[in-house]
Amino acid sequence: MNYTLKKIQAAENWKELSPFLFFYRKISVIFTWFLLKAKFTPNKISALSVIFGIFAATGFATGEKETIFLGGIMSQIYMILDCTDGYIARVKKICTKFGAVYDVVKDVFVNNVVLLGIGIGLYIQTQRLEILLIPFLALFGMNMTVVTHNTQMMVFRDEPLRDSSVMKELGSRKKFLREIMIKSALSGSFQYFIIGIGAFIDKLLWSTVILAIFQNIYWISLVFLIYISNRNQRIRK
Repeated sequence: MNYTLKKIQAAENWKELSPFLFFYRKISVIFTWFLLKAKFTPNKISALSVIFGIFAATGFATGEKETIFLGGIMSQIYMILDCTDGYIARVKKICTKFGAVYDVVKDVFVNNVVLLGIGIGLYIQTQRLEILLIPFLALFGMNMTVVTHNTQMMVFRDEPLRDSSVMKELGSRKKFLREIMIKSALSGSFQYFIIGIGAFIDKLLWSTVILAIFQNIYWISLVFLIYISNRNQRIRK
């Protein structure tokens, strides 16, 4: 089948993307076109992305400016490939439950490896054991984001985001959480954009601080929305 760039882009709802994800998806269109020509499957691309994620972590773990910069490049390629595997699955219409689970497991694994690499690198640079608390909090927030978001999507089927009573009760706070935090994707695209910027300007510590703050705000806020929605449903019953 002849896959054109136009057909590939048509598989995405561009209006629903966050600014960060829009950036990576636009670049991944080219990768998708090339890998479709090479007859790569989504799962093979996922495996390839893991390799780049490990390369990124290795570069960060050295604590050296040059290899951290290379690690930043590897992390961006990982994120682009992470978008590409989903693109190919949608374009070829071969989305499977195994692929969905595999993708989540892959993301969690790479997140852990990358933050571990960043933590080792920061320790090598500073020789301060307490510095490891920052990447630990960032990693905790990233993992809790994945768990909370995917649990909400599978179990509650996005109810906290669509419940009109929640919208009414939370008002502008609800709109803020939905439009800024959720649609701005405090997920893979946000994480690796921040990590990449930090690696390129040799400020990974500050990138990790940002992740530690916002990732934990995200999952705590989502749990709060789920609680409000569940409480309102009980009241209506």
